[in-house]
Amino acid sequence: MTGRYLRRLQLRETWRITRGFALKQAATDADLARELFFDSALPADTLARYVAHFAADSTCGLDLADFLRTLPSKAADGATGRASWLPGAPPLLVAGAECDAIVDAEATEETARFCGVEPRVLRGLPHDVMLAKGWESAADEVVEWCRAL
Repeated sequence: MTGRYLRRLQLRETWRITRGFALKQAATDADLARELFFDSALPADTLARYVAHFAADSTCGLDLADFLRTLPSKAADGATGRASWLPGAPPLLVAGAECDAIVDAEATEETARFCGVEPRVLRGLPHDVMLAKGWESAADEVVEWCRAL
């Protein structure tokens, strides 16, 4: 996704994600954390509490070489581009948040195609859906999906 942002010349977004993740500044910069993960309705004291959690979590690193070696897309069927394990998979739900600053709509669509399903869009919600005002609409989407099974 970062590469896609670069190709689109979305340098601000690319720099924000790089600062937040690679430089781990989302663990110390509340404004950046809000931009990447939350919405403007999140109270400042709650934001500060979540940023403190990010600081505790940021002590772990991410092995990008291993991550790239084991991408799920490597398990795609060559003819269809879908996951080779789909025939034995349980029902799958792929949903993306409309206002997600990290995972773009194209990534949600790619994931849905890989899983052989239609993506659901969680309107008006940021990356951390469950912590946003309006999280109930995301929960309703999941309930609706479950009822349709």
